[in-house]
Amino acid sequence: LSLLAQNPYLMGLSLITVFHEFIGTMLDLQFKIMISKQYAGIAYAQYFGSYAQANAILGIVFGFFGTSFFLRRFGIQLCLFLYPLMIGSVVGYIWFHPALNLFFVGMVCIKTLGYTLNRPIQEIMFIPTSRSVKTQVKSIIDGLGKRGGKAVAASVLRLLVLFPGELFTSSIYASLATVAVWLGIAVATGKKYEHLINNKEIIG
Repeated sequence: LSLLAQNPYLMGLSLITVFHEFIGTMLDLQFKIMISKQYAGIAYAQYFGSYAQANAILGIVFGFFGTSFFLRRFGIQLCLFLYPLMIGSVVGYIWFHPALNLFFVGMVCIKTLGYTLNRPIQEIMFIPTSRSVKTQVKSIIDGLGKRGGKAVAASVLRLLVLFPGELFTSSIYASLATVAVWLGIAVATGKKYEHLINNKEIIG
């Protein structure tokens, strides 16, 4: 924990994990709110089932053909920045044009890229670290980071439900603010990764 708290690079990786889980929880809420306004009962379940099916199919296709292409074509640093930028673009567009089918497409893309691009990048980011960091600090980041992101999102949502009329809009604000911070950390962490790789330095 002391190494994690004292090293900006490892702290950046931890915050990226937290932000990913936080945004994922907030977007799920926004998506479900929008679905519930148009569908109920069996129709709601069928629509959400179509969403899960689309995620699975696109995830398989992108996992085979897209991940390696994006990493070779754009590199780690740019991909690390593009993922939160895409999330922010989807959230911003839905804010101004709240169309369910467009949100459906955006959510499928976000979920797919989260598993097939963002997660592999996070694993790669641990290459310039020592064995102790990979075995100890990484498990803390993976465990506490993911649970921490969901816990923060749950706490924010608990506050937002006190204003049910503004729940959707307030969750949009929270998501956009998080994306703004995430982008800054992604840039700094990506630059540090490139520095470590280019200079063959190891953290820990």
